[in-house]
Amino acid sequence: MMMFCILVENCLGEMNSIKQDAEIFGFQTKTMFNKEVCRSVINFQQVSNSVVEIWARYLHEKMEADGGDMPVQLGTSAAIAIPKRASDQAVTRRSQYIADLLDISLLGQMTLIPYNTGNHWVLVAIDMAAETIYYLDSLGGIPSKDLEEIMNQLSYIGPLNDEKILDRLNFNNDCVSFSEG
Repeated sequence: MMMFCILVENCLGEMNSIKQDAEIFGFQTKTMFNKEVCRSVINFQQVSNSVVEIWARYLHEKMEADGGDMPVQLGTSAAIAIPKRASDQAVTRRSQYIADLLDISLLGQMTLIPYNTGNHWVLVAIDMAAETIYYLDSLGGIPSKDLEEIMNQLSYIGPLNDEKILDRLNFNNDCVSFSEG
């Protein structure tokens, strides 16, 4: 670990970026990171959005190298992150990103989107074949109001028709399942 720390200190410039292709997150973007991001991971302080996006890219490349169909479509938390000023337009924009992601997903793919509630990471998994959205929270919490609004808006603009997704919550260990009722 010490060698990695030295490598980070000596090799990273002020700000670095990794180009993310459109097929990874549904649109082309750049993930920015610097020494502080690397230090926070090494010291087990926090995991930033940049780290999650870099991990997702690595996962995408591993699945692609294995050949065959991709089992999942990955989403980026940056596109659904809680904005500094919440508004109905912000909820609609974030829901539209998820709807667009579902549109490019292949039949049978799960769509995985990391989401930061403000104090820890959760995972939203959307299974279109079962018309179910899973909320995976290692702390066993319930979905934030913000995330509920995004998912409810998604049902109006996305491929899940006019019904609200969050009509029924089924708790199953660390996983909350949202399904159409």
